[in-house]
Amino acid sequence: MVGDGPYLISDLDRRGQRRSFTERYDPSLKTMIPVRPYARLAPNPVDDAGLLSFATFSWLTPVMVRGYQHTLTVDTLPPLSLYDSSDTNAKRFRILWDEEVERMGPEKASLGRVVWKFQRTRVLMDFVANILCIVMAAIGPTVLIHQILQQTESVSRKVWIGVGLCAALFTTEFTKVLFWALAWAINYRTAIRLKVAVSTLVFENLVSFKTLTHISVGEMFLAKLNSAFRQSAISVTDKRVQTMNEFLTCIKLIKMYAWEKSFTNTIRGRMSNC
Repeated sequence: MVGDGPYLISDLDRRGQRRSFTERYDPSLKTMIPVRPYARLAPNPVDDAGLLSFATFSWLTPVMVRGYQHTLTVDTLPPLSLYDSSDTNAKRFRILWDEEVERMGPEKASLGRVVWKFQRTRVLMDFVANILCIVMAAIGPTVLIHQILQQTESVSRKVWIGVGLCAALFTTEFTKVLFWALAWAINYRTAIRLKVAVSTLVFENLVSFKTLTHISVGEMFLAKLNSAFRQSAISVTDKRVQTMNEFLTCIKLIKMYAWEKSFTNTIRGRMSNC
């Protein structure tokens, strides 16, 4: 279920027109506002979330409270965001793919380039969030804690300096966690959009086939049989790997209690089942 969004300014019908930075990234720029207490236009609360709410997933609090009080159903859940819907993302992905085919030709068209164009802005934002997280994580132990220790050993101790250093340490740790959570939130939503776009596009192409004469009944049967054999092979391989890991991990214990013959028989039994 996808909610109605009259506030949504879609760029799909305006492809090829030169648009300003604000027009292209208006919803994302609004998400960068730390707190948005009066934004209540979107059917899904994630589209009205500010930076703190988006990074900490606090926009889910009303849903969690509702689920605690009553049983959640499809009707009580908020509708899917238009920005995450399969229709919107599949159309955008198809436009990018058509542009790639038109520019490079069917033979040299690269799916990787299309995927990168589809999500590059969000990937770059995720990269920035991770860099800031690493910087904040490094400042605390390398700079602030060192200054705090020097302050405690100083003869002329000034309380306000110590309080300021502790506040700075708290700020860096809080900022580190915030940017780490923000990176995960961006990754989750980016992965959802890419997954639904590719899955919908593949499904539409399969449905558009007028005939499947190039796939015979025998090929379908062999594919099913191959899947069963593969599952069996994976199970046997997992058991062999598990046995070898136990042998390598506990080799000292095996030598101490002279369990070599027992483990040898076990390994031979695993190999004979292949």
